[in-house]
Amino acid sequence: MKAGLIVNADDLGLDAPTTRGIVSAYQRGIVSSASLMVTMPAAEDAAKTARAMDLPVGLHVSLTEGRAVARTDLYRLADDCGRFNLLPQRLIRVSRKDSTLITQIRTEMRAQLTRAVDLGLTLTHVDSHQHVHMNPVLFKALEEEALEFGIRRIRFSREPLRVLFLARAYAQILKRNNLPKWLITRAYSSRIKPRLERPDLFFGVLNSGALLKPVLLNILATIPSHKSVEICVHPGLPDPLSAAPGGPFGAFSRSVLRRFEHDALVDPEVIAFIQKRGLRLVSFDGSPKFSSTSPLSDPQQ
Repeated sequence: MKAGLIVNADDLGLDAPTTRGIVSAYQRGIVSSASLMVTMPAAEDAAKTARAMDLPVGLHVSLTEGRAVARTDLYRLADDCGRFNLLPQRLIRVSRKDSTLITQIRTEMRAQLTRAVDLGLTLTHVDSHQHVHMNPVLFKALEEEALEFGIRRIRFSREPLRVLFLARAYAQILKRNNLPKWLITRAYSSRIKPRLERPDLFFGVLNSGALLKPVLLNILATIPSHKSVEICVHPGLPDPLSAAPGGPFGAFSRSVLRRFEHDALVDPEVIAFIQKRGLRLVSFDGSPKFSSTSPLSDPQQ
């Protein structure tokens, strides 16, 4: 991929507060791309908003949150009401020998891609909720399904070792169980040889939910300007009274941590630092971030 910095906001369409936070961070800050969850009730409104403001969007394949999109029997993946019933810890360990489950996952991936296109979106990339596609079996399946839709780019969730020294919110990282996720995705990444284009560097697992301003500045200070880099973020403007998924993820969606990430992404010091370094904000397809409502313009324009 061409050199540039992709700041991609996950969970677009999760709920209205999350979508508002992503939109704000795109208009006022450094977010340059987003990933849509079509399995959630707010997906249609989010897609409409993204189209209206020319927000580049990829598909955030969800196999653990919301309801399945496929209209066929997915008895291994979802319950009778269509709600996903497997934890990410189970999906990340799916074996190629479990052909029935893999077939159902591929069916659901295809249905979600179709749903996103039906919502009027030209998808720039694919990734997955909670990085479950870093299971080599699921990575291969997602690549093949994406190619059928003409999608040429994918997230490769392998963070460099130096991210350990850039983090500061270690207590929050441990509380959110991020270290095991980081170790697993790194271990699996060595078994994956991507066919699709992907950025040279990725940040976004270890500090997920804990990407405070000092951490973000640390990362921005170390990324090379001559490479393609993705920083995965989770901004939001949560409303404690709004409906959200249950369980630990639902608690995170309603927590102040979403707002902390939003505030870091729109912070004037962060914006000025990107401008000072001459970092070029782009989407997955290489298009530069430029909006009349944004404080950031493409330095090459």
